Amino acid sequence: SLLIIMDDNFHLRSMRRDVYRSCQEILAMPLLSINHPSQTQIGFSTAYFSTPLDVCLQRNNLRSGKECIPIDVINRMASAMEPPDETKPYASFERFHVLIDADMNSKNSDILYGIE
Repeated sequence: SLLIIMDDNFHLRSMRRDVYRSCQEILAMPLLSINHPSQTQIGFSTAYFSTPLDVCLQRNNLRSGKECIPIDVINRMASAMEPPDETKPYASFERFHVLIDADMNSKNSDILYGIE
């Protein structure tokens, strides 16, 4: 078994598609398919943290030094964000995703972000 976990924003669907295709290419390599031809498959899932822009900015204000992200970068990424949506053309690979509500009012906020 092989488990790969990638931690990145992957804010564009094309970025997630590239990762999915790369995994497919690795599984198609002769070394892997010769050893276990019947087990050559890929499972792909995305964890999407749904966080309102104002909450992102509030959390960023709690950061200091190099941890603080420029506001224009946050705004630009928020406007370009493409949440997982398997109904979009060529996006069937996104059918397995989990949506996590990361709003400040969410009961999981404190756990997710270590806020006490």
